[in-house]
This record gives sequence, structure tokens and C-alpha cells, in this order.
Amino acid sequence: GSASWRVTVEAFSQFVSVQKRMFAMWIPLSLCSTVLFGVSSSKGSQIKVDSALEQNLVAVEQEQNKNQFETDFEYVKARLPPTNHVTVSWLESAVGVQSRDGIDQGQSADGAVAQLDVSVTASQLVMASIGEGVVNYQMDWSVSVLHGVRFCFEVVIPNTLVVRTVVGKNIKKWEICKALLNQAPALTPAIEANTVQERVLKVWHQLGVEGDYSFSVIGEAVIGANDGMHQSGQLLSSSGTVEMTGTKMINVERQKGFVAIEARTNVEVTEGVVESVNRVDSNELPDALLNLAQSAVLCCYKFLGADWKLSFDVKRHQDVEVLVAVIDEAWMTSTVVSEGKMQTRLELKMRNTTKQYVRLKLPENTRIWSTEVHGALVKPAYDAEQSTVMIALEKSSGESQGKETFWVDLVYITESLPKMKGNGTLQLKLPKLDLPVNHFFIEFYLPKNFKYAEFTGDLKELKKPYFSAQKSRIDDSDAFLYENPRGFRARADPVDLGGFQEQELVAEKSKEMRPSYSMAGSAVQKSRKTAGVKPVRVSMIMEGTRFLFERLLVENEMFEIEVEYEEVYESRWSKRKLGLFKSR
Repeated sequence: GSASWRVTVEAFSQFVSVQKRMFAMWIPLSLCSTVLFGVSSSKGSQIKVDSALEQNLVAVEQEQNKNQFETDFEYVKARLPPTNHVTVSWLESAVGVQSRDGIDQGQSADGAVAQLDVSVTASQLVMASIGEGVVNYQMDWSVSVLHGVRFCFEVVIPNTLVVRTVVGKNIKKWEICKALLNQAPALTPAIEANTVQERVLKVWHQLGVEGDYSFSVIGEAVIGANDGMHQSGQLLSSSGTVEMTGTKMINVERQKGFVAIEARTNVEVTEGVVESVNRVDSNELPDALLNLAQSAVLCCYKFLGADWKLSFDVKRHQDVEVLVAVIDEAWMTSTVVSEGKMQTRLELKMRNTTKQYVRLKLPENTRIWSTEVHGALVKPAYDAEQSTVMIALEKSSGESQGKETFWVDLVYITESLPKMKGNGTLQLKLPKLDLPVNHFFIEFYLPKNFKYAEFTGDLKELKKPYFSAQKSRIDDSDAFLYENPRGFRARADPVDLGGFQEQELVAEKSKEMRPSYSMAGSAVQKSRKTAGVKPVRVSMIMEGTRFLFERLLVENEMFEIEVEYEEVYESRWSKRKLGLFKSR
């Protein structure tokens, strides 16, 4: 049958607070639980049982106590909802305490409630970051509570400050309310003290604070809110007046701190009103405040007391466009054949931060054979409206943003050239890039069986057989080529070295010397850009008479050059022919 059982369990529970005024324990789950907790104390210990439906002070007869010598006990009986966990906290009444609603209380020698001398001092670090239309504030408070316990901290805040969050250890809750604060004492008994309604931020601590404690208030204010420039629903303005006033903590003996101003966008900050603060150098600021800055600190101040005031005129100027991608070197090699075709290889050494594509305007009747970005084969796109070829780029980030370089390779063939025969004029067009090029190197190989006059057009031919600079890249796509120390290419004659060809050694050495790049997100971007049909890697043909050209600082230009040619015919006597007498 059924029966009722009384089970008594004696156990030890650890304190969960440094002050040793709080513990938590697991209990059997039931529909209704009752907790009877007592602490050895004179009245005023303020026992708190979390999640209790109700709790009341109760009187317990002395004989129920196992420790008969402890006569001063205070008991609380609490009724709990269905739960398997209980947390209990209390205060020691040996020193002055503050009640959980923020009123300082204690107990005098005769048992009457009396105001205790709880000493609270506060220091404040304020970082004001001027951004796009708003000023972000982080106010770090450090308080020291002596001779008592403080449960609630009250801070008077300006009407324009919007508090986003309050961060601190064991914060139970925080709220903003209106309060009437005395601004001046009454002059006569008939005249009441002047009272002003202020916004007060109240922060409650879970266990009560004694000793040192710190918390942070994070908020923001709209630029121009003080002078009425900004109204609700309007777009934020980056220009206006910023007014800052001290945030005063109520019921503290003294308050001091530092203020630092920084700009996180391109604005001009001019100092206006300065009251009850002293200007200091940034070297005098605490490290904790300097660590909050994300840019250079513009103004620094030190204050003693909370009645300080600052104002600044913030003016946003028009942004200036800057380069987000640049081509440091562009190397173009073209080989022309007399049948009216031209093969071109374009190598671009680039740096990029945010640009998505590089656009090229190629000559008419051009077919792309191969494209590579950062050593990976990619598939280009075509913009029909602008008649440009689009190649997706890598983007660098982090500390290397804008510093890391990578190579873009493009091989294409042009079939719009007229066939070369007899005498005529050869017109050559270069691709047009939408990015600035610091140094453009052009190399043409024209058919050998022709004589050429001087080049005319947008480029001037180099009279020396090498460029003014050497390519900062070792090419390993063609094994039979090597880099000349003077900067021009030559053909390497294969030499037998014990079963190995010199060209194989050159190719292997090129792979070892090829620079490695660490671009952010390369693997992800490569997989995206190489989706679909992948192109093949095409080697460049370099045969014929070599002509060199250079150009500095090229920006969105398409060059054209032309040269007159004359075909060189073989003499009648140089042709191969059979002898006069044929053998039968």
C-alpha cells in the first residue's frame, strides 16, 4: 500500500560567491517545495531565495535548533514552483548594508534602524568615438565600497544618451527611470527645494558589492541631437554639434576620471566648450582607456567631480576616391604571323583590396585561349554592353591588405590582321585596361622574312635590346625559356648533362624560386571562379624579329602603333634545285 516517508539528508554545499553569502544546490523535483533557511545573525540579514513564489520571515522555537548556544537566528520560509534547483543568498548584518531596493540600512546598538556610514568612491573612464552620424560611448566604472554593502548603483545620464547595454559580473538587472533630484537647498521653509526630473540608470548587483567592483555602460548619442538638428525619423547627419556632460553616480563621496575623444571616420573635430576638465596628453591616459581606442586619440581630459561639460563641432567633408586595385607591372608579349594572326600573352602583377573584376577591352575578332589568376585556371566573363572581358580577382585582407601581389595571365589570339605580303603597313592594337598601370612592357615578334621601317603611333620603340627593369617573376610555363639578367628573353640550347637536359633543370629551378602567396579566402574564391568548363594552360610562341616598347603610368588608354614593311624574297640562286643531269 501507500505510505508517507520522511527522508533526512545531511550534505555540504559550496559557496558560489567570493563573499560566501550565496549557495546553490539540487533538490528532488516536486510540484510544490518549501525551503526553510536560517542564518546566524541579528535581524537585517535580508535572505533572498531565487525563483520563490513567496517568502516570509518566520519564528522558530529554540529547541528546534541543534546548536543551542546560537540564540540569534533569522529564518525565512519560501514556497517554490516546480523546480529541481534552489539558490539562496543573504547579507551579514555585522556591517552596514544597503537594502535590495537601494536604501542604506543598518542596526544601532539599541536595535533601532540607523543610517550607516557606507563609504563609496567611483572612478570613470569615458571613450567617445565619433562615427557616421552617432557618437558611441563606453563608460567604464570602477567603484570601491567600504564599511558596508551596496546592491544598487544609480547614475544620472543625459537625456540624449541611449544606453544599449550594461556589462559587469553578477549584474542582476538594469533599468532607466525618471527621478526627482534636488539641485539646490530650500532658501526658506515656505519655498521647497528646486527639483529637476533626471534620467537615472539603476544597476542592481546579484549579491551586493563590498570592496572593489567594475562595470561598463555602453551607449550612443545622435550627432546634433542637443541643438535640435536631428529629429526622429530623419536620416543621420555626419556634421553637427556634439555636447558631452558628466554622468554622476548618486551617493558617492567622490568621483574622478578621464575622457578620450576619437574619430572613426573622416570628420574634422573642433573643440568648443570646455568646463571643469583639464586637458592632458595621451601619454597620461590609463592603459585601460587607450586600449579602447580604435584610431588616434584626438582630445584627452581629466576631471575631478561630475559637473563637467564638453562640446565639439563635427564636420564631415566629401570623400576622395582612392585606388582599391592597381597593376604594378604589365608584361605583354605578341607574336605576329604573316597569315594575319597574332598570339598575345598578357601578364599583370596586381594588388587588390575590394575590386571584384578587372576589365579588358580587346581588339576586334579576338578569341581568349587561357586565363589564370594567382596560378589557378579561371573562366572569364563578357560584358556585352561595354564590350569588355571580365576576370575575377583575388582579394587580400588582414594585415597584408593592399600589400600582397598576385599575377593575372591572359592568352588570346587576334585574327583581324591583314595578311602580310609584298609591301604594306602593319597596324597593331594593344588591350585597354580599366586599372592604372605603373609600368607597361610590350614585346612584339614580327615575321623574319620582312624588313621594317620605324614604328609610329602612341609608343616609342626602345633602341636597346632589353627593358629598363627586370620582371619580378620567373616563368615556368615554358621550359625552354630562361630569364636573362638584363631583363630580356633568349632561347636556351639543350645541352646533354648526364641524361638531363639543361631546359629541365631551368624549369625545376623556376618552380623552386616561384613566390608563394597567402591570400585570404583563396581556396573558396578559386572554387567559385573555376566552376564550369575550365580553360587549358597555353604556352606562348615567340618567333621572329623582336621589338621592345615601354610606357609609364598608363591609365585607361588603348594604344595603336603601325609600321611599314617590305617582304624579303629569296634569290633565285638560293633556292634548292636538282642538278642538270639526272641519274637513270
